[in-house]
Amino acid sequence: MLSDCHILVAEESETLGLLIEEVLLRAGAAEVTLVSSTEAALVAIAVLPDRPGNLALIGRYVLGGWREPILAALRARHIPMVVDSASDLGPDAGVVVLPKPFGAMALVEALRAALSTKVTSM
Repeated sequence: MLSDCHILVAEESETLGLLIEEVLLRAGAAEVTLVSSTEAALVAIAVLPDRPGNLALIGRYVLGGWREPILAALRARHIPMVVDSASDLGPDAGVVVLPKPFGAMALVEALRAALSTKVTSM
């Protein structure tokens, strides 16, 4: 189900990011873009082609600040997303929450669930 997906992973920890990338590629993701900063995430979002199958996994913190600008850019592009904590988000945030710690299967299932989530601008 992830075979046509391009997944943006914004994660402050490079080690965790690389592990996540490996899990996603083994699960069949077509492409994984790994970033660790807000600025890099915003650039990656801006250049993503408009197509079904774009997804994002966003950590609670990224280098260079909080994740709010990243979430806003994803919502503006209607890109489904998974977040590892929702303590800073409202109840109708339109995201799939994947609390840490999580395993490979939970990660893949959360991304699959996000594919069916309707993303609206807030």
